[in-house]
Amino acid sequence: MFQIFENGNKKAQVSYQTVHNFNLLKSKLTGKGVKIGIIDWLFGDENSFNFAGRVDLTKSGFLNNCEHGFVMARTLKEIAPDALIYAINGINKEIIKDDQKRVEILEKSVLFAIENDIKILTYSHAKITDETANKKLDKVLKMASKNGIITIFLHCENKQNLCPVSTTYAGKLKSNFFKIFEYDFSFLNPIAYKKWIESNKTDNTQFLSWSSMAVVLAGFVALMLEKQPKLTQNEIISFLNEGSENKVVNITKTINLMKK
Repeated sequence: MFQIFENGNKKAQVSYQTVHNFNLLKSKLTGKGVKIGIIDWLFGDENSFNFAGRVDLTKSGFLNNCEHGFVMARTLKEIAPDALIYAINGINKEIIKDDQKRVEILEKSVLFAIENDIKILTYSHAKITDETANKKLDKVLKMASKNGIITIFLHCENKQNLCPVSTTYAGKLKSNFFKIFEYDFSFLNPIAYKKWIESNKTDNTQFLSWSSMAVVLAGFVALMLEKQPKLTQNEIISFLNEGSENKVVNITKTINLMKK
């Protein structure tokens, strides 16, 4: 079922270049000047990637492994090469198991974004299930939205959060959200995607996704913000939905709609 490959998202380029019709936008829009924060871990050392900034919110120190965070950053850079990407070290083996601590990190990330005029924040980790933590997360997301920050947190259905939906999993779907082809930082799932396309099931998917969906969407949003810097989240959702085909994002069509 899964196609394993080396070097992170190399083969996954097919998904956003063809499935989402990104090829036609190359060199036309680059996300120039749009600040994006990736809340993650394993970003590599300071020489691995040209980050605009790095901050350790875990107080556990940056690990130099080039793994999850690094590949998220590289994928984003392929779509929006002139965006300013910030590495926000917000995950470790202890924090990932504690919903309260994770929300505290997300709150600190939003405050960091406010201080540094970061426009987009991404987070590609497990759903927060603790009820108390989720109530606090609601407040965190409202704070982000109030300050003009677009959050793209996977597995988070809060209305303040710009969350894409996957294309291959059965379940419930909020009808006003578009779809992004899903793949993890180390594999993609072309067989399941092909079956979904053939079945034309446009409404039977849930808020379940692989890591790279968040940064692919962040890249698309960066291109939109380069074109129209004052776009609101609701306007972004409207354009992405209007430009979608069978609810799958067509980013070139979306950008062309913005010209009108």
